[in-house]
Order: sequence, then structure tokens, then C-alpha cells
Amino acid sequence: MPWYRSEPTLGEMLSDPIVRALMAADGVSPEELRANLSNIAGRREQHRGRDASWLGLPQPSAAALMERGSDCGSSA
Repeated sequence: MPWYRSEPTLGEMLSDPIVRALMAADGVSPEELRANLSNIAGRREQHRGRDASWLGLPQPSAAALMERGSDCGSSA
């Protein structure tokens, strides 16, 4: 594991045997993942400084965010 002292690059993560085994078990193609991440990075750069609605993900309501915030200090 050459990246034990710093954050790994995407190439290093995708070359890790354990990561590759998990991806294979989940049916994830390294090439497709790399292409999707590159696409997202490009879209992110185009929308820098805006909210994250461009990702197309469901946006949590204010009530959900407040509820989540109240859970941060609780212990299980």
C-alpha cells in the first residue's frame, strides 16, 4: 500500500487488490467508475460556486437537516 502516509490517487485506489476484489464482487467496472467520476468532476467544475442541485440527487428538507444535526451529539 504505497499511499499509507497521504491520500491515495484514484489510480492507486483502483489498483489496490482489495478494492478490485470488492468492485468485482459488486459488478463495478473500474473503467466505468473512472468515466463516471471524470464526468462528475467536469460537471462540478462547470457549476462551481452553485448549490449541489446539479448533481440530480434528492435534496433533504430543512426539517431533515435539523433532525440530522440534533443526532450529531447523541451517543448510541
